[in-house]
Amino acid sequence: MTILAVSVFLVTAVLFGLVGYNAGRNNKSTEVDRLLAEKTEAALELDSILVTSQQLEAALENVELLHRSKNQFYYSTSHDLRQPLHALSMFCSVLKNQNLDDFSKEVLDEISEAILDVMREIDVLLNIARVDVGIFKLHPVEVNLEDETRRIAQQYQRRANAKGLSLQVSSSASENVSLDRALFDRILRNLIDNAIKFTDNGHVQVSLAWSGDGVVKLTVSDTGIGISREDQDYLYLEFYQGREISGNYRTGVGLGLANVLKMISRLKGTIDVESEPGSGTTVHVKIPGVHRAGKASQSTESDQTTAPQPGVEKTVLVLGENSQGGRSTIMLLESSGWKVLSADNLSQAYTLHRQHKIDAACLEPLSYDDELTKLIEALRLIVPDMPVVVLSSDKEPETFEFSPEVAVLKKPVSPEALLQRLHCVG
Repeated sequence: MTILAVSVFLVTAVLFGLVGYNAGRNNKSTEVDRLLAEKTEAALELDSILVTSQQLEAALENVELLHRSKNQFYYSTSHDLRQPLHALSMFCSVLKNQNLDDFSKEVLDEISEAILDVMREIDVLLNIARVDVGIFKLHPVEVNLEDETRRIAQQYQRRANAKGLSLQVSSSASENVSLDRALFDRILRNLIDNAIKFTDNGHVQVSLAWSGDGVVKLTVSDTGIGISREDQDYLYLEFYQGREISGNYRTGVGLGLANVLKMISRLKGTIDVESEPGSGTTVHVKIPGVHRAGKASQSTESDQTTAPQPGVEKTVLVLGENSQGGRSTIMLLESSGWKVLSADNLSQAYTLHRQHKIDAACLEPLSYDDELTKLIEALRLIVPDMPVVVLSSDKEPETFEFSPEVAVLKKPVSPEALLQRLHCVG
């Protein structure tokens, strides 16, 4: 009996051992299977992350490609439109010098205003592209902020009057400062333009201040339709014109404020908007680093004569006549009392320079190089204070150094600006 009991015990122990051993093996097998499953799942997740990363990189490349394509479109559009608009502006100015009846003068004024509107839109396109690709350079000049602000506001007075709006300017910045005048002008023009566009009654108020710490504070407020909270979040997106703005106010392409923000950022400034629907809009702009200038400010266009003195014949050399823009420039100058000598190329310009007495030069070169500089130096060697204007089109001459006395005007050029520059000495 004892032997039997021992045998049963041993058999039972062996059986339990075998069961335990098999259970252990099964548990280890299950653990291994679980680890393999987790490893496989992690590998699948890693593959998914890699695929997503590749997709994001491809999407980013597509965005960059679209961005470059957009800028190229801006450049191409600007170039294609600038030449005919420049010619139209010049031709309109030629007609203004003729004896026209009141109705014709009124129509001509409307045409000129429409041309200016298109010019501004083109400037917006070009400025955005130049800022985006990092080739927008600052060109500070001496300017009287108050005079400049009042001059620009005056150009919008006619539009304000047509809508029955009061356009007012208040300023405590009578000092001459050093500032990129063109950039300041574009910012101010856009803000005034928007204020008038979105205001049907009441007023548009422009306030200007300059403090000793070098900060220009520009405020443009209106009593217009206002901007909803939702739209304020998207104000500076390109092509965004507001979800709650009716078609009556959609006269642009939605690039204005986007352009303003880029320009203000380029000046390291800030812009803030306060607005409520139906309660008008106030835009605050701050531009730092604007310091007092050391000499008298440059005269504005309205301070200059626009034709040679009666009985005194003056000769201007025009380079680049073989184009629509060149022909319009020649007609403008001739109708303004100038004797025009025209040249198609630098060689002809040199010949005319040697054969005639030249008082001023208006140059529209095909390229900006040392040969152009040599021509300018040769002209000013004979007449040291000769006014020289260079008209630039699609290829900006910013990488080419001209002397400070040479005025570079970007097409389309206003006739008033061209004539004013030709009468500036030095």
